[in-house]
Amino acid sequence: MGVEEKLEWHSKRIFKEMKEGRMSFWDIRKAYLSHEINKYQLEEIISFGLKECNGSLKGVLPIFKIEEKDYKKFHDFLRKQGITIKELNNRRNKIGS
Repeated sequence: MGVEEKLEWHSKRIFKEMKEGRMSFWDIRKAYLSHEINKYQLEEIISFGLKECNGSLKGVLPIFKIEEKDYKKFHDFLRKQGITIKELNNRRNKIGS
């Protein structure tokens, strides 16, 4: 198993934890900011959510345990990290193929 496959496996495991209610996006954000996960993994996790929600960033809010009032904070964080919806949806399309 190569490095990229290991990173993707870890990202899938984290996403599963989120779906099962054991983690929120804010936990993932904290892990990212403390360098426990990298940008690739952060993007993968968000892409998995987009895949489940047909590309809707607002659709991932319940999965990521983000309240509607915190949507702008979530979106701003992604923007500050240089992560675009277009980029994430391109990755989502690759995941789906």
